Amino acid sequence: MSHAVAPSTHFGRAAAMASQFAAGWNRIGRQTQFYVHTLRSIGDALVNYTVELQRQIARSEEHTSE
Repeated sequence: MSHAVAPSTHFGRAAAMASQFAAGWNRIGRQTQFYVHTLRSIGDALVNYTVELQRQIARSEEHTSE
């Protein structure tokens, strides 16, 4: 004989609050991960794309001097 197991609703409000709390921290973690990756990529660009960066800086200086 098998019995279906349903989730407990005894602590439904507490579970919902805990879930919302965890979701907030997960969102902060994803944002932090994105920003760390972005900052690391700046270093990669400075090392591997120096010529392209110099061209972009020169172009931006041309546009600001007008």
